[in-house]
Amino acid sequence: MLPVEAVLAAGSVLQPKANAVVLTPWDRAVGELVDALECIGAGHVTRDVEEIVLAYELEPLTDYLLDIHAVPTGSGPRKRVHRANFTTSRFDDPDHLASWIAPAPIDHRVVRDAAPLAGLPDRPTGREWDDAVQLAGLPVPQTPSAPAVEVWWSADAVPQPVAVVVECSEQLVRERVMPVQLSSPPDGVDPSHAWWAARPATWLDVRPAATPPDPEAAASAWRVVRGPGGTRAMVLLAAGQRGRRLTLELVQAPDPLAADPGRAVTIVDVTLTGAPWEVEF
Repeated sequence: MLPVEAVLAAGSVLQPKANAVVLTPWDRAVGELVDALECIGAGHVTRDVEEIVLAYELEPLTDYLLDIHAVPTGSGPRKRVHRANFTTSRFDDPDHLASWIAPAPIDHRVVRDAAPLAGLPDRPTGREWDDAVQLAGLPVPQTPSAPAVEVWWSADAVPQPVAVVVECSEQLVRERVMPVQLSSPPDGVDPSHAWWAARPATWLDVRPAATPPDPEAAASAWRVVRGPGGTRAMVLLAAGQRGRRLTLELVQAPDPLAADPGRAVTIVDVTLTGAPWEVEF
């Protein structure tokens, strides 16, 4: 629980959230009709989203319990209106985590049979992941103590890249409760009605770069398999990607309630030139 001093400190402020997009149903309806209404002189702007900046430094890898209380302006007891628990990461933000992953050395492995990998679901269990990797001819993966990147090649005479695997002791894929805009069902009283609700959603993910540094040479990935616990990501490559360049990003989802556009930072940039065990004659 954050001490009250953190909220009352000089650096803590309660202010309207700039560029907030979450409105009350009334404000949203008026906004949709405003072009058809006559203009009047008014200088009042309604903002229903506010943010609190707490002058309190959170410790890494620590469990916290946050209580929010309604405090009467006069006298009377406080009333708790919200409680949330969370655990901080070892890293400040996605950029900090990416700076730990990007320098990781790239290893290469040979895959005897790629079919078990292609048969994995998008979110396999630990047993499904281990079984598929062993059936592909690789050893059971161990949890790395540091970031690791591997390129998996086929056993063909001219090896072809099959997948790129990113592993980390820290979660690369994370979910949290996020604000989501929901719409009325088609048979509702007002099918155009929409509202905001808190729903579990992917907040951090590993994906091929949306804008690769060299689009003409960019490798094509047909699917990303997220390992159990979010510490592994297997990027399955399309056929014929030998010689192409794969760029992977750590992607933070946008948060419309906080007017946060999200971000993407590169964690892997590898050109799939060839397997290191190939011999040139």
